[in-house]
Amino acid sequence: MSHHGRPPCFLSVWHMLTYNARGPGSPPRALALNCFAPINDQEGAEAKDWRSGKPVRVVRNVKGGKHSKYAPAEGNRYDGIYKVVKYWPEKGKSGFLVWRYLLRRDDDEPGPWTKEGKDRIKKLGLTMQVRPGWGLAPGEAKVDGSLKVRSSRPAGPLW
Repeated sequence: MSHHGRPPCFLSVWHMLTYNARGPGSPPRALALNCFAPINDQEGAEAKDWRSGKPVRVVRNVKGGKHSKYAPAEGNRYDGIYKVVKYWPEKGKSGFLVWRYLLRRDDDEPGPWTKEGKDRIKKLGLTMQVRPGWGLAPGEAKVDGSLKVRSSRPAGPLW
């Protein structure tokens, strides 16, 4: 989830997160429409039954690490299904209007950051998938369509 090409701010605990959408105007409707409550462009809304809302697939990025300890160590990671519990407007630190969305995890699978989730990843043999030429880090060079690693960084799972 991002808004106007800028990474959003996240505050999170293992099962809930707050997504902050910055920008002019009313709340971004796509996320507000997932809340099981009537749209309210002035005050926001709270779901009467949050589990009845539409599912939101959450993908976290390494850049979220400065806001949440649940961000992946590298790249992007699918974190599961969440639902919008409520949303509301607030003035941000810079004085501009920020729409905040409280999302709660509603997924049968364990979160990938938990011990159970890490065990599941290992059991299923899941690995980070990177498109050739993408994800070049400092110290890596692209040679004839393949990657030649010149980094001393250890190889292995990225989460």
